[in-house]
Amino acid sequence: MSGPAGGQARGNEGSRMIAMAKKREEEMRALEESKAKIKEKNAVSVGSFGSKFGKSAETVLTDELSKKTVGLVTLEDLKKTKEELAKKERILSDLQRQDELEQEAQKEGAKRKNRKSKVAKTALSFGDDVEGEEGEGGE
Repeated sequence: MSGPAGGQARGNEGSRMIAMAKKREEEMRALEESKAKIKEKNAVSVGSFGSKFGKSAETVLTDELSKKTVGLVTLEDLKKTKEELAKKERILSDLQRQDELEQEAQKEGAKRKNRKSKVAKTALSFGDDVEGEEGEGGE
């Protein structure tokens, strides 16, 4: 009796074990996916600090100098690097000044246009009154 029934029971256990193993694999995959989603959600971007807060020109130049002079560097190389960075700083400051002057010139031009249009409007309305008075007095 145990022969055929025992073989069938073993087959059922085997298929049940296979089904449970598949179920475990699916659960593990779902767990890994949820872990990945949580990591993405809670990830902190360290590289975005510079974009949130501006750097001063001095800090940028100091950083660049430290990057270019990593390790042992001769005094001549250090001086050359500092001179190059100083030139870059002067060029950048000159460009910023030019931009500021252009913006001021544009603002002044806009103010002048506004003044001229106000003067022209006033002159035109005054001119109409004068012409109207001359027309009445001449008749």
